[in-house]
This record gives sequence, structure tokens and C-alpha cells, in this order.
Amino acid sequence: MTNKRLGKKGNNSIGVSFFVFDGISGKDHGKYVQAYCEKIDAMNLSDDQREAMRVCMVDVYRLILEMFDEAHKNTKNKNIHPQTPPAPTQ
Repeated sequence: MTNKRLGKKGNNSIGVSFFVFDGISGKDHGKYVQAYCEKIDAMNLSDDQREAMRVCMVDVYRLILEMFDEAHKNTKNKNIHPQTPPAPTQ
């Protein structure tokens, strides 16, 4: 998705392979997330419980973003997943 948005060829499958879950195919991931959100929304929670959950999820998302930043920093300039293929040799 990122490469497509940036107009680059290739995919990010190697870079996000840790974000693959047993039993959930890539094409079904969106459906799984939507069903999960609907289950959460249907829970009978008090306003205080919902606020506590929101605060927790903000922390979770912050930590996920930090993890992505760290992974990017650790792979930067290591040619692990080059953006362009090497030039052909003659």
C-alpha cells in the first residue's frame, strides 16, 4: 500500500510479514478487523469503561508506531528490501 501511494513498484510483503496472522488471509484481514470492531461496539460498557479502553488503545497505537519507526531505523541503509531493482549487467 505504501509503495503504491508513493508511486513505487513492488510491495511491502517482506517488511510487514510480522503483521500476518494464522487463519486470516490478506484478503480477509479487512473483514476480520471490521467484525472485531463491531463486536467491541456491541459490548455493554459503561462510559468509564469505554474511556479506559480508548486510553489503552491510544497507548497501543503509539507503541505500534514506535515499533514501526524502530524497524525502519534498524533497516535503513541495509539494502534489506531495495526500492528499485539493480541495473542489469551486460
